[in-house]
Amino acid sequence: MRRTWTILAILMAAILAPVVGPSTGIAAPAVTAISIGNDGWVTGDPAYPVTVVTADDASFTVSWPVMGNYGYTVRVTTGDETQTITSAPVIGNTWTSPRSLAPASPYLIQIVANLALHGTATPITRITTAPAAPVNLRASATATSITATWSPAKGATRYLVTAGNQSQIVTSPSAAFTQLTARSSYDLTVTAQNPHSGGTVAATIKTATTPPAALRVTRRTATTLTVNWAPTPAATSYHVSLAGHRVSYSTTGTAIIIAGLKPGTRYRVSVSANSAGFPPGIAAVSGDTAKTKPKVTIKKTKKTKKITVTKVAAGTKIRIQVPRGAKWRLIRLIRASKSGKATVTIRTATRIRVTINETARTIRVVRSK
Repeated sequence: MRRTWTILAILMAAILAPVVGPSTGIAAPAVTAISIGNDGWVTGDPAYPVTVVTADDASFTVSWPVMGNYGYTVRVTTGDETQTITSAPVIGNTWTSPRSLAPASPYLIQIVANLALHGTATPITRITTAPAAPVNLRASATATSITATWSPAKGATRYLVTAGNQSQIVTSPSAAFTQLTARSSYDLTVTAQNPHSGGTVAATIKTATTPPAALRVTRRTATTLTVNWAPTPAATSYHVSLAGHRVSYSTTGTAIIIAGLKPGTRYRVSVSANSAGFPPGIAAVSGDTAKTKPKVTIKKTKKTKKITVTKVAAGTKIRIQVPRGAKWRLIRLIRASKSGKATVTIRTATRIRVTINETARTIRVVRSK
């Protein structure tokens, strides 16, 4: 059963003269009846609302309309009322909580006027602190853009993200900025909100060097590719590499010949423009080496034929067939090795047909007698 205590003061102006305080000389105010429950809360007056002035991930500041000139008592508990944070006297109509509150957590607050002249107490108000700072901020940059990701912050409903003088509000833990300047430093910040602004994580991100322009394959042979590009401003050197291969070159010029390649093979060539203090700018182009005409040799004995195929791309299919009536019957299917060679010996005295296929296209058919 809810217990209540009633404080009632009756001022009889017609009978009693005003009572004067012992040291202030100010007439004592009329006292309003306040009903205090056994849970510590009182009946609040909606005419005196609590306003959140500021709130972050560890504290908040509130204000309320003046309800008297004898001070107030501020009571704050956790949202589930299992813990009282404070119950302290306050002079004035603003108050800041201790900086020990949990981020993104609800709290209940009520302000009760001491010897109230106007009203009794504010309504019980729920305030949620702002989220903590996001963690695991990661960013990547090109010459003109920055892309950032981070782990979601508990209780955050949105994030304020800035990079230099650009800013945006996002609801997911990622953001991208474009139209930036190459070889520049940007202060990247991410602030979690709910909608109060909470903790902020920050990093300095450098945009990359401008990548090589007009990158192209200008000449090709069966074993080489010649690559050219336009000079890059501020670049001091260039690094050339092949995707999926350990081959790499460094040069200060704007052209290079890549040798030791396989005939009829596509390569992905990347060129990085390097400059001191900033990430490289990377451009890429694909090119095919020239195909060579396969060479087939057949050495015959009385009972066997040794077939050797060279100058083909690795993995090329080679079909060995013998006649069967008016048609040819497949008796062996082999593939060229990494060196572009295949050898097989078959026991037959009849004619054979060797069919070489690259990328589903027949490039040569050889028949023996």
